[in-house]
Amino acid sequence: MMEEQEKKTIQVFEKAEAWTEYELADLCLGLMPDSRRADNEERNEVLEIIHRAAEMGKLPRKTNSLQPFNLHQYRTSTYYPRSEATRWAADNFPETFLFKDAAGGKHKAPGKRERDTLLTLIAAFCEHEGMKLKERGLAAKIAQMTQKLGASVDEDTIRKVLAQIPAAVGSRMK
Repeated sequence: MMEEQEKKTIQVFEKAEAWTEYELADLCLGLMPDSRRADNEERNEVLEIIHRAAEMGKLPRKTNSLQPFNLHQYRTSTYYPRSEATRWAADNFPETFLFKDAAGGKHKAPGKRERDTLLTLIAAFCEHEGMKLKERGLAAKIAQMTQKLGASVDEDTIRKVLAQIPAAVGSRMK
């Protein structure tokens, strides 16, 4: 019986036009949204991530200024449109976010083989452009390239990716 109720709840949230920040936080954690759930450290961390993403313009939000005051804590005047929130949550919480992505399939992180292939392609492009993977300032150079493209990636993220390339290329050589 509980499983049937959970399926109905999932369907309601899949069809909702927008989610509150608490609903989105619960969904990101792989939990059914629950207005009675006490705030805990994990949920508060996710709420902080949501707020930062919204402030940085990575997660669109809408405010309902007509909502009455003094509703219980689960109600909020800030809503996140489902389609954008789904894409954002699937990208940022791929292990726990359970909803389908905008393409209609389950969102999943690339497998090891696909990841190694992508890293090998990056290595090939760098080599083609005369960039050495251990070159000082390479992350900054690539970050500038991503900015010109209009899809900025920060230097720390680029460094992390570059550090994974030797192992990925090595795994493809076997």
